[in-house]
Amino acid sequence: MLDSNNGAPFLISEKRAAQLIGVSSAMLIAGRFKKAPLLPFVRVGKRSIRYRLVDIHEFIERNTVGAPRDPARSGRPASGLPLVSRNRSTQSC
Repeated sequence: MLDSNNGAPFLISEKRAAQLIGVSSAMLIAGRFKKAPLLPFVRVGKRSIRYRLVDIHEFIERNTVGAPRDPARSGRPASGLPLVSRNRSTQSC
């Protein structure tokens, strides 16, 4: 999800990211220290860690087992999170 004012990615706290994917904050921390994070993260300053909502949505989609649900039916993706899109501009070479 992008901020409509400046196009920046929507960042959420470590605690909220852990809640959304159903793990403890300690699991996210351990993954970062083992150099095998569950999710890509953004370091803000020296100590603050944030996660992009789009990365959480993609994690859930990648790890969903079983028949995919049709997001068009409910207006929401199978994960139940709001629809998010990456703002990728394509350039022709």
